[in-house]
Amino acid sequence: WDFIDLVNKHGIAWHEKTLGQLFCDDSAQQIVDMLVDECEKGNVAFRLRSEVLSVAKDDTGFTLELNGMTVGCEK
Repeated sequence: WDFIDLVNKHGIAWHEKTLGQLFCDDSAQQIVDMLVDECEKGNVAFRLRSEVLSVAKDDTGFTLELNGMTVGCEK
């Protein structure tokens, strides 16, 4: 239900079809825009065309080895 609350918070109109399927009244692009907006608020960095070589959990979060760089995130 957290996701539906987020959709409502962003003012995206939606409706339910059979078997609980949820659809935007207008365009699915609204969901993409919402997710990008939320990522920007959280200072998320998008790494396109990056291969994840490994993921390791440590005391503070996670470390990812990508092709050409190491990135980390907190829990």
